Amino acid sequence: MTDPYGRGTFTIPYEDNSMRVQGVLFADGTRSVLFFGKKGLGPYYYGTGGGDCYDPDNSYKGDHAYPYTQFVWAYDVNDLFAVKNGQRNPWAVVPYTGWALKVPGSSGNAPVGVSWDSASRLAYMVVPCSTGTCVPVVHVFQVGYPPMAPIPTAPSNLLIE
Repeated sequence: MTDPYGRGTFTIPYEDNSMRVQGVLFADGTRSVLFFGKKGLGPYYYGTGGGDCYDPDNSYKGDHAYPYTQFVWAYDVNDLFAVKNGQRNPWAVVPYTGWALKVPGSSGNAPVGVSWDSASRLAYMVVPCSTGTCVPVVHVFQVGYPPMAPIPTAPSNLLIE
């Protein structure tokens, strides 16, 4: 694939047919649109997970890349607007970075949901079945810089001479 930013030819390590986007977050005050979901870390294979390839998390016929992890893909919102405005082709927009999230007790195959609190600048990722008993777990991430502390007010009994 040719990089739309002119950096040459490369493969995108963030994308394959086993990935599934399950939540989107656009934190105010940033240019980042974060897509939360799952991604396979192993070699990609199409077939049955129980017979054609080793995938203990998914025995059905389809896309496999065991083992799996929760993953975040980060896109620049200006790239998405350029597609909306007809200035770029949709397939030319690639994530500028991505990272795997280690969720305790999860195989990485569990679905996720995400929510944003702009006052605290915290993102909440919910993994509904992250343990063997299917107990939901909420993970909290700070996005960007912490909010500014309020400006302290002068004491009312201050005497200036």
